[in-house]
Amino acid sequence: MSETQETLASPERLDELLKQAENELFEIQPKIEKLEEVVSELRELKMTKQRLLTLKMSLSALIETIGKDKVQFDNENKDSIFGDKLSTKVLNYNELSTLKMFHPDEAFKEVDKILKQKQSLNYEMFKAVIFNGGKASTEEIKQYLVESGIQQPQTGEGFEDVPLTEISSRANYLVRKGILQPVGRGEFYSTLGWIEPSV
Repeated sequence: MSETQETLASPERLDELLKQAENELFEIQPKIEKLEEVVSELRELKMTKQRLLTLKMSLSALIETIGKDKVQFDNENKDSIFGDKLSTKVLNYNELSTLKMFHPDEAFKEVDKILKQKQSLNYEMFKAVIFNGGKASTEEIKQYLVESGIQQPQTGEGFEDVPLTEISSRANYLVRKGILQPVGRGEFYSTLGWIEPSV
């Protein structure tokens, strides 16, 4: 027994253990760096996915609009509907989606004039609606906040355990600002980003 203890504590054995530890550390570090790169790539892929979903929704809306029968208006009504004086805020979502085209880039340009802080929770909630094609439920807004790793301003915690009623309450701030409008129960649509279809 004493010989074993002396052998384990011998300088040669300790030197061997030291080299083994150094070798394992040397092998582990590249794996850590590789996983960190994968995590970073995952974040980028999620953002790319959100952009592609936005593009998909916009293209689907465009195809659907083109495929619909043209709404028949007399000349007087037509002039009033497509006139410059008509504000998107007086139209409901069905009217907007029928008469106009939703463009995410235009929505962001317009909201930048209203919401000055792009790193705010209000801006992220607006992005959630835009990335869902201009209309989103409280569940979809919450899902976006969770997947994007957005934190609550007061606590720094995520939105995993935040009730949908609180999401709705926060969205109502954007309603008061005229950026969003409610449509149905627990759903909101953007009043920004709607443009006249090209004739």
